[in-house]
Parts: sequence; C-alpha cells; structure tokens
Amino acid sequence: MLSLVSHNIWLLGLHLAAFFVIAMVCHGEPATRRPPVENLTEFYLYVSLGGVLGGLFVALVAPVIFSDIWEYPVMIAASCLLRPAASGGGAGPLRRDILLPGLVLVLLLGLLYFEHVPAPVVVGALILTALALLRFSERRWRFALGVSACLLVAQLATLQRTLETTRSFFGVYRVRLVDDGRIRVLQHGTTVHGAASTEPGQEAMPLGYYARDGAFGRFFSALAARPVQRVGVIGLGTGGLGCYARPGQSWVFHEIDPVVERLARDERFFHFLAECGASARIALGDARLTLQQAPDHFYDVLVIDAFSSDSIPIHLLTREALALYHRKLAPSGVTLFHISNRYLELVPVIAALAADAGAPARHLHYWPADPDSVAHLETEVVAVGEIGRNLDFLTADSGWEPMPLALRSALWTDQRSDIVSRIKWR
Repeated sequence: MLSLVSHNIWLLGLHLAAFFVIAMVCHGEPATRRPPVENLTEFYLYVSLGGVLGGLFVALVAPVIFSDIWEYPVMIAASCLLRPAASGGGAGPLRRDILLPGLVLVLLLGLLYFEHVPAPVVVGALILTALALLRFSERRWRFALGVSACLLVAQLATLQRTLETTRSFFGVYRVRLVDDGRIRVLQHGTTVHGAASTEPGQEAMPLGYYARDGAFGRFFSALAARPVQRVGVIGLGTGGLGCYARPGQSWVFHEIDPVVERLARDERFFHFLAECGASARIALGDARLTLQQAPDHFYDVLVIDAFSSDSIPIHLLTREALALYHRKLAPSGVTLFHISNRYLELVPVIAALAADAGAPARHLHYWPADPDSVAHLETEVVAVGEIGRNLDFLTADSGWEPMPLALRSALWTDQRSDIVSRIKWR
C-alpha cells in the first residue's frame, strides 16, 4: 500500500508539473501576441469565448463522446503542436515525423503486451523513449506524435483485463477482472465499489468491503436478533449489500448516478440484484433529497456508503445530514457509516457528530488476513445509534470499539468543514 501511495504521489507531481508548464506557455503566448490597445476589447472577448467553449466541452461534450478521460491526453498532445514549426522540412523529414514516433509506439506496445519482460529491458526501453522524445521536441509534429504514442500506451495499460468502461458526469467506471480473473470488480477511479466471484455458483457471494467475515458481515450478523424490517442504503455500487437482506425485509438503495444502476443490473457482470436484491427499490437522485421523501421513523437501518474514488461526500457527513438520518430512523434504528479511505481519517468527524447529537457510537476496523486480495478488503465503519439508546449488541468480541474522545474542531456542518485537518500525512 505504501508503494502504491508513493507511486501515486510521484505521478501526481509529474502531471501537475507538466500541466503547470503547459498552462503557463498557453497563457503566455496570447499575452506576448496581444494586439494594440484599441483592439484589446475584441481580444479579451475571444479569450473569454475560448474559455467558455473549453469549459462546455469538458463538462458537457467530453462525458458524452469519450468513455474515459481522453480530453486530458488530447490536450497534452495538442499543446505540443503549438510550438513554432522548425525551419526546413520536405518529404523526407515529414516521413520521419511519422515513422520515428511509430517506432516508439511499437516499442512501448511490445513492453505492454509481452509478458515477463526483464526489468533491465523495461528500464532501458523507457530511457530510450525519454531520449527520443527529447530529440523529437525539435519538430512539433514529431514531438506531438511521440507524446501521443506514450499517452496512448498509458491509456491502453489501464484497459488490460477491463470488460467495460463507461463515463458519466460523476466520473469513469470500469468493470475489470482481478486476482487472475477469479474476481470481477467495479472501479470508480481507484475505489472498488463492489467485487464478485467469477466462479460458477458463487456469483452472489459478497466480497471486497462487503465480505461476510468483514465489517459489514459482522454488523448484519449482530442485527440478526433485532427486529429489522426496512433498510436504506445510500450508495448502490454493485448491489452486494443486498445479499444481506432477510425474508420479509424491505430494502431501498439511494443512488445518485443512473450509470451505476445500469452496471449493477447488467448480469454479464454482476448478479447481486438479480439473485439477492430483486425486490429492492432503487431511488435515483441525491440522497439528501430522496431521503426527504421517505416517511419519518421509516428505516430500521441506514447505511451510508457513498464514497467515490476516495473523495468525500461532505454533505452526507454533516450535523444536518445526521439530523436527517435520525429523523428517518425508527426509535431503535442504527446508522452505519462506511469510512474506509486511504488518505483521510474520518473517525474524528463521526465521533464529533455523534457527540454533538448525544448519540451512542461504535467503531470497527477490519484488517484482512490477505491484504493483497480483493476478496477481502480493509474496511472501517462506524455505527451511530439513536439518541437515548445504546449499541450494546455490537460487542467487543466482534471487534467493535468505543469511539475516541470527540473534538469540537472535527465537527462538520453544511456551513463548515475542514478536510485538510483530516488528511493522513503519515
């Protein structure tokens, strides 16, 4: 995990540095070529119009015509064409402008698709590619095509063992095979929203965060002796939680993205809704709004499981949101917050919310025996009971622990939240 985080930090730094240089050059060139004073009004009008068109393309057009974040590599490659053309040329140089980047593409594709390539060969090929790009920079078309070849291979690498890639306003979703093809997962960015076995007869067995011996399995096992009739879940994923439904129970999934529902119902990939949650209802829309439509004191259990690629749905973790959950819960109801996150420590936030409301809370952090397998993922949850009740059914024998001392500074509201203080700097 530490190596993955370190790799992501270096990659983030590289992309930010490249984007900074591109942005500075692309803003600097119009400034140096600005027209005389009498034409500046028209000049700024065109600059503003370009910004509007670019924003519309990224926000509205790109999610429709691209199934992945293709506008970013296209922007990088296009920016390479903005450098002035080199003097000279002719048919020979033009052919080399196409042939040489083509050779780079063939080299990188070989590294991608040939298995068991020795590490020294990979390092040597990457160094050779970097030197080639440095030489290509003298000619803009050669440089643009060379950079395009590198970005294309990088995108293709993410598509290996990918069965489906689709995109919505909320991001890119991938259905992928992992663990040597034994498990099929739904990924949103770097977050696994559900995992299912590809073994015949095991397609409806919850895996990943929702494995039966994990945090969710222990929570629903503890609920078995309680009179639970209605369960609400904020966040659908693949619908794996639906396999914890018992006969006679009514389940409602509150999901903001219709694409997620489509993927969860696609039986080429996942069978949880078809085999476990066929009677579950899916309410599309933001949960803060769709929950308002439910009767007060309606749910016996609410599960808050609406993370997207490690980003935080802050409006679902505020004082006002918890008040809404309490209003929709039965007198002995329980809210379960799924707060697994690589980069943020959210236990203090829930502790502050529970203390502010005067509600009991319990914390469980599950560590799988095999951290390298997607079948069982490290999972962290917090259960918050109703005001004046207790959570004695969540016992220490099952791993449940008391909450830490609540800090007033960690309390989030609709008007104030401090995500920086919650970053795991270690």
